[in-house]
Amino acid sequence: MIVVDPRRTASVEVAEIVAPGKVLHLRPNFGTDYVLANAIARAVWEKGWWDKDFIEKRTDLNLFEEYKKKSLMLDVPYEEFMSRVEKLTGVKKGDIEKAAEWIASPKSGNFRRRTLTIYEKGVIWNYKNYVYRRHLWYSLLPSLETTESQVQDAEDREDIKKVM
Repeated sequence: MIVVDPRRTASVEVAEIVAPGKVLHLRPNFGTDYVLANAIARAVWEKGWWDKDFIEKRTDLNLFEEYKKKSLMLDVPYEEFMSRVEKLTGVKKGDIEKAAEWIASPKSGNFRRRTLTIYEKGVIWNYKNYVYRRHLWYSLLPSLETTESQVQDAEDREDIKKVM
């Protein structure tokens, strides 16, 4: 079981008691869960654990190319990408890679794992989440300049300073 939550919750404690050694608790900095999800996906990509046939048959390949460029940042070397993610999320590269392994590494016989993803509303209901995510990505991508139009108003800038 992989739990992504900045807080140590009763659910994590009970899971660790019931299944010792089978619980990975990732504790990202607030508002960086989206970055963490993309880092896990990048680790899956790097290991070749993604299902090429599924992608080719069931996705819009143009959008998938855009996703790889923008979210997986394949133009950034893997070690550099993971270093940026570690600094931003506070989650160690080894834990990100372990999550990727638990989610996507083939089982014996090269069978794919079944993965169930459940999320709580915090992922999508975070206060001003849209602002934080946009600016977290700009901090990951130092080559992009944040223009005034990308920072909606002084209040947003102050909120971002609190998070960064």
